[in-house]
Amino acid sequence: MNTYCYVASASIGVLAFILDCGTIISLSQLHGAESLTQVYMKALDLYRDNPDLPVLGYDDGCHLRRFAELRQSLTQETKAFWEQHGRFIVVDRYHFRNHKKSHKYCQDHCNPNQVQSIDGANSQICEQSFRWLSRFRYSMIHMTFAHFAFFLLIMAARRNSILAKKRSK
Repeated sequence: MNTYCYVASASIGVLAFILDCGTIISLSQLHGAESLTQVYMKALDLYRDNPDLPVLGYDDGCHLRRFAELRQSLTQETKAFWEQHGRFIVVDRYHFRNHKKSHKYCQDHCNPNQVQSIDGANSQICEQSFRWLSRFRYSMIHMTFAHFAFFLLIMAARRNSILAKKRSK
């Protein structure tokens, strides 16, 4: 069972949600620079459609969690997201070591070491997945938006298939 869902962006302008087993469950293109608004809206959509997704790890999880907390009273949807998932946004272990010990909110609410359900989860899966995807960056540079999106979806499906076969052995 997957205990962790990671979100990360690649330098090619892609936002990905990846389970700790390596399965890519969502890919979307970023509009401009990565922002908390874009990450939050994508997480809101993803978790609304998949309410059983696990803890969400993000390199800037403390700011994303606070962002979600401050927006919980806007609509029923944002309130439901906060109650079901927002409280379970943490900084992924790979990036947590760089978060200041003096940042009380981050240490108290976003520390992945305080969440037993994610012990042993692969917290570097996004970096591993983007390293794999970066092999194709020179092929993607000159693609139109439609070709780029299609290529990403095909490659994600292919990677998911390969990983599923490895896990079933």
